Amino acid sequence: MLTDGRLNVPQPAVIQEGSDVKLPFVLVGDQAFSLTDKILRPYKGHFLSDTKKIFNYRLCKHGDLLSAQSAFSATNGEYFTGS
Repeated sequence: MLTDGRLNVPQPAVIQEGSDVKLPFVLVGDQAFSLTDKILRPYKGHFLSDTKKIFNYRLCKHGDLLSAQSAFSATNGEYFTGS
């Protein structure tokens, strides 16, 4: 779906008023996804540059946030009480 254009990912857009820089809409994935211009995934390996480590950290933080939002949505907005 993603590679053949059926997912309807929006075109790049300006996200800051007064800027002419257009940023693409992307999906956050892991190593299970093939790398495309619509997928961001962490760098793999143990000996990464500081820049790549920071990228991975920030990307994983967003992934954690998205997972939490998905879990919240899946419960119709109700938190699990553990009972």
